[in-house]
Amino acid sequence: MTAPEDPSPESPVLVVDDDPWTLGVLVDLLHREGVRSLTASSAEQALELVENVVPRLALIDVVMPGMGGLALCRRLKDDPRTAGIPVVLVTGRVYAEDVDAGMAAGAIDYIKKPFDRSEARFRIRTHLRLQDAIQKQRIYEKNLLGILETLPVGIAIVGNDRRVRWTNRATQQLACASGPNDLTGQPCNDVLCGAPDGKCPILDLGETIEKVEMTFPRADGSSVPVLKSVHEVEFDGHIALLEVFVDLRKRKQLEIELGHARKLEAVGQLAAGIAHEINTPTQYVGDSVQFLKEAFDGLQRLMVKYRETIASLVGAGSALSEEIAALETEVDLDYLQENIPGAFNDCIGGISRIANIVRAMKEFAHPDQREQSLADINQALLNTLTIARNEYKSVADAESDLAELPQIMCHLGDLNQVFLNLIVNAGHAIAEAEQGTGARGKILLKTALEGDFVRIEVSDTGAGIAASIRDRVFDPFFTTKPVGKGTGQGLAIARSIVVDRHRGTLTFDSTVGAGTTFTVRLPVGGAPVSERGAR
Repeated sequence: MTAPEDPSPESPVLVVDDDPWTLGVLVDLLHREGVRSLTASSAEQALELVENVVPRLALIDVVMPGMGGLALCRRLKDDPRTAGIPVVLVTGRVYAEDVDAGMAAGAIDYIKKPFDRSEARFRIRTHLRLQDAIQKQRIYEKNLLGILETLPVGIAIVGNDRRVRWTNRATQQLACASGPNDLTGQPCNDVLCGAPDGKCPILDLGETIEKVEMTFPRADGSSVPVLKSVHEVEFDGHIALLEVFVDLRKRKQLEIELGHARKLEAVGQLAAGIAHEINTPTQYVGDSVQFLKEAFDGLQRLMVKYRETIASLVGAGSALSEEIAALETEVDLDYLQENIPGAFNDCIGGISRIANIVRAMKEFAHPDQREQSLADINQALLNTLTIARNEYKSVADAESDLAELPQIMCHLGDLNQVFLNLIVNAGHAIAEAEQGTGARGKILLKTALEGDFVRIEVSDTGAGIAASIRDRVFDPFFTTKPVGKGTGQGLAIARSIVVDRHRGTLTFDSTVGAGTTFTVRLPVGGAPVSERGAR
């Protein structure tokens, strides 16, 4: 048995009458209207016919052997599949009690027997047109509901009792609801407004609010920034409020990323300028210290000869040799000869360290290109480790296990920000875990080549990430740091850079009490050409 379809203008009209002559007349009238007919000589036969076909109208004789027309009408109305079929009774009894009985059974009209053909045709035509209009209205409402359900904008109807009457799919997704039943009937202040005091002053009836930025509460305890407007409408015969919600997360994210990009550009330009200014005097000091070291080495050799000469004069009792010996004791010449070479080495090492920091800063702050370019990921990691050292040096030691990698196509400036964020977060995680213990943690950077991808791991020995928040780690605005310590944007932006801009992956594995490893996988060849430079 196939499921019945909704009636349409092409659907037949069901005619049920045990009198062949009446049946024929009604079928002829329908034919003149250009309408197909479906005939039955008994109520039982009619029920069999509507199992597979839903007629657009039913003309039913009241008095028939077996099941009568009123009983058939009730059977049709009791079945959800056929309850919508309009029924017109064909009867010779039109007294008030008969009319009441017919209406009580679910009929909408009657045709009196013996009937006038013109009157019967007029009544049939009227009901057919009415059904066509109703069907068009249903189609219109169905299409409108489909549009409202698929709109990427949240829509809700709120009654004058402040309870939710209807929501579309976008609103349910905003609320993190499993379906409309989670919201329907609930107080709007609880599930739509998100007002901390439980009141929503913008919901007063009679007002029209064009645009208000607010937070939309979610079932998981989080909230979503939205742009809300409220309009007074009629719903189910009553005045209600139409509330419209536009999700602002992408716009907010874009604003944050643009602000972040501008900030990074300014910091990068400043860092590059500082690095350039430091580089020149550092090179000058380094060259001078190197010169002094080489000069002192020569003086050391000459000093040996002088001391040999002075020693030969001592035997001759020269007063000058005694003065020189006294002066050597006064300036502690032996100590100077022993320690000055080491001091020179320390100066050269320190200057070399400064030079490395300056070089790393220049490479880290180098303005990123719109197009991807080849870059050395291992060197980028080491540069970032140098830049971030102040964030972890007091609580952790950093180690690296870097495999031999090919240069990859990427936006290096963006990736530097990803690496910096992961290393700084690792340092903060260790600091939090080791607070007050005096123990030192470890940050480990590892790289490997996996087919067409480069794998980068940043591991820490911090406290790990609790299972209850792991699915929110990359959410914008989510942070476990105290107010003022974190914006909740670092990992969200990092994931956007890796996944959206480079078509890579950013994942993590964490064990509470043992630490966390963030893993970045990047394609060696970079993102597809059509996507390069797109933000």
